[in-house]
Amino acid sequence: MGCCCSGLERRVSEKFSEDEIVMKNVGWANLRALSTQSCCKKKGNGALVLTREKIWFRFLCCGDDEVEIPLSAITKVSVVTMRGFPTLYVEFTSGFVAIAVSQAHSWQQEVERVRSQHSRLQAF
Repeated sequence: MGCCCSGLERRVSEKFSEDEIVMKNVGWANLRALSTQSCCKKKGNGALVLTREKIWFRFLCCGDDEVEIPLSAITKVSVVTMRGFPTLYVEFTSGFVAIAVSQAHSWQQEVERVRSQHSRLQAF
Protein backbone atom coordinates (compact mmCIF):
# COMPACT_ATOMS: atom_id res chain seq x y z
CA MET A 1 0.00 0.00 0.00
CA GLY A 2 3.05 2.29 0.23
CA CYS A 3 2.91 3.36 -3.43
CA CYS A 4 -0.78 4.24 -3.30
CA CYS A 5 -0.42 5.93 0.09
CA SER A 6 2.39 8.19 -1.11
CA GLY A 7 0.16 9.33 -3.98
CA LEU A 8 -2.67 9.92 -1.53
CA GLU A 9 -0.35 11.85 0.80
CA ARG A 10 0.64 14.02 -2.18
CA ARG A 11 -3.04 14.69 -2.97
CA VAL A 12 -3.66 15.74 0.64
CA SER A 13 -0.65 18.09 0.49
CA GLU A 14 -1.89 19.58 -2.78
CA LYS A 15 -5.37 20.20 -1.35
CA PHE A 16 -4.44 21.49 2.13
CA SER A 17 -1.57 23.45 3.63
CA GLU A 18 -0.10 22.10 6.87
CA ASP A 19 -1.57 25.13 8.66
CA GLU A 20 -5.09 24.15 7.58
CA ILE A 21 -4.86 20.55 8.83
CA VAL A 22 -6.01 19.95 12.40
CA MET A 23 -5.80 16.14 12.16
CA LYS A 24 -5.20 13.59 9.39
CA ASN A 25 -4.90 9.89 8.73
CA VAL A 26 -3.67 8.82 5.30
CA GLY A 27 -4.27 5.28 4.07
CA TRP A 28 -5.56 3.74 7.27
CA ALA A 29 -8.98 5.37 7.46
CA ASN A 30 -11.74 3.08 6.21
CA LEU A 31 -15.05 4.53 5.06
CA ARG A 32 -17.54 1.84 6.12
CA ALA A 33 -20.86 3.56 5.45
CA LEU A 34 -22.00 6.66 3.64
CA SER A 35 -25.57 7.79 3.23
CA THR A 36 -26.39 10.98 1.36
CA GLN A 37 -29.05 12.01 -1.08
CA SER A 38 -26.53 12.56 -3.86
CA CYS A 39 -23.79 9.95 -3.38
CA CYS A 40 -23.57 6.36 -4.38
CA LYS A 41 -22.79 3.80 -1.69
CA LYS A 42 -19.00 3.38 -1.72
CA LYS A 43 -16.71 1.85 0.85
CA GLY A 44 -12.95 1.69 1.13
CA ASN A 45 -9.68 2.97 2.51
CA GLY A 46 -8.41 6.47 2.03
CA ALA A 47 -7.34 9.72 3.65
CA LEU A 48 -9.32 11.42 6.39
CA VAL A 49 -8.57 15.09 7.08
CA LEU A 50 -10.06 17.49 9.59
CA THR A 51 -9.59 21.21 8.97
CA ARG A 52 -11.09 24.23 10.74
CA GLU A 53 -13.78 24.25 8.02
CA LYS A 54 -14.58 20.63 7.11
CA ILE A 55 -14.10 16.89 7.32
CA TRP A 56 -12.70 15.52 4.07
CA PHE A 57 -12.26 11.92 2.90
CA ARG A 58 -10.65 10.80 -0.34
CA PHE A 59 -10.68 7.20 -1.49
CA LEU A 60 -7.35 5.49 -2.00
CA CYS A 61 -8.13 3.76 -5.28
CA CYS A 62 -11.38 5.21 -6.67
CA GLY A 63 -10.29 7.98 -8.99
CA ASP A 64 -11.18 11.46 -7.77
CA ASP A 65 -14.02 10.49 -5.44
CA GLU A 66 -14.13 12.63 -2.30
CA VAL A 67 -16.50 13.18 0.58
CA GLU A 68 -16.53 16.70 1.98
CA ILE A 69 -18.63 17.70 4.99
CA PRO A 70 -18.65 21.34 6.11
CA LEU A 71 -18.48 21.64 9.91
CA SER A 72 -21.57 23.84 9.76
CA ALA A 73 -23.56 20.88 8.35
CA ILE A 74 -22.61 18.45 11.16
CA THR A 75 -25.40 17.72 13.62
CA LYS A 76 -23.81 14.98 15.75
CA VAL A 77 -20.45 13.22 16.19
CA SER A 78 -20.02 9.93 18.05
CA VAL A 79 -17.99 6.74 18.15
CA VAL A 80 -19.73 3.45 17.44
CA THR A 81 -18.43 -0.08 17.00
CA MET A 82 -18.76 -1.53 13.50
CA ARG A 83 -17.42 -5.01 12.79
CA GLY A 84 -15.44 -4.85 16.02
CA PHE A 85 -13.67 -1.56 15.27
CA PRO A 86 -14.19 1.86 16.88
CA THR A 87 -15.70 3.99 14.13
CA LEU A 88 -16.18 7.73 13.86
CA TYR A 89 -19.85 8.33 13.09
CA VAL A 90 -20.77 11.77 11.78
CA GLU A 91 -24.35 12.84 11.17
CA PHE A 92 -24.92 15.88 8.98
CA THR A 93 -27.86 17.65 7.41
CA SER A 94 -28.05 15.41 4.33
CA GLY A 95 -26.93 12.04 5.72
CA PHE A 96 -24.21 10.31 7.71
CA VAL A 97 -20.75 8.82 7.30
CA ALA A 98 -19.01 6.11 9.34
CA ILE A 99 -15.22 5.90 9.14
CA ALA A 100 -13.12 3.37 11.03
CA VAL A 101 -9.96 5.16 12.08
CA SER A 102 -7.33 4.65 14.76
CA GLN A 103 -7.93 6.87 17.78
CA ALA A 104 -11.61 7.31 16.87
CA HIS A 105 -12.34 8.92 20.25
CA SER A 106 -9.59 11.51 19.66
CA TRP A 107 -11.11 12.26 16.26
CA GLN A 108 -14.52 12.71 17.88
CA GLN A 109 -13.10 15.12 20.48
CA GLU A 110 -11.21 17.14 17.87
CA VAL A 111 -14.20 17.38 15.53
CA GLU A 112 -16.36 18.59 18.42
CA ARG A 113 -13.70 21.07 19.56
CA VAL A 114 -13.12 22.53 16.08
CA ARG A 115 -16.84 22.55 15.35
CA SER A 116 -17.47 24.51 18.56
CA GLN A 117 -14.79 27.06 17.63
CA HIS A 118 -16.19 27.28 14.10
CA SER A 119 -19.69 27.95 15.46
CA ARG A 120 -18.44 30.72 17.73
CA LEU A 121 -16.60 32.38 14.84
CA GLN A 122 -19.67 32.14 12.60
CA ALA A 123 -21.73 33.90 15.28
CA PHE A 124 -19.64 37.08 14.92
